[in-house]
Amino acid sequence: MTDYWPTAESDPAATPAMREVRAHLARQTEDRRLEELERVDSNGRLVRDDAVAEVTRLRAQHGFDMSVGGPTTASTFLRAGLIDEVRLFVNPVVLGAGRPFFPPLDTRVGLELLETRMFDAGVVYLRYKTSGPAG
Repeated sequence: MTDYWPTAESDPAATPAMREVRAHLARQTEDRRLEELERVDSNGRLVRDDAVAEVTRLRAQHGFDMSVGGPTTASTFLRAGLIDEVRLFVNPVVLGAGRPFFPPLDTRVGLELLETRMFDAGVVYLRYKTSGPAG
């Protein structure tokens, strides 16, 4: 989550779409300091070394499922070919600046559309399955 979303509900300039996305994100994400992660969430784990190696190890476990938020962390795993699904919220606003969601990649990553949902305020949710290597 960017620094904006936790305060979107109190922003007088926030559109209904922005407030709706904020409510959705709040249901999925709780802001926590990294040092508190393991203490607060028994399913959470703070990895300080090689996150790609740790996720690779965890993926080998039967029934393992994980969510990653934010373009920096997600791009690391996308480059390593560890992302099975990409879930996007497209807000009907053009900012003209900001961090790209997808990182520069050496190879193509195909996306197969699995699900769409349109919120009343015009925000569109897209869920894709990844196919093809990244690198």
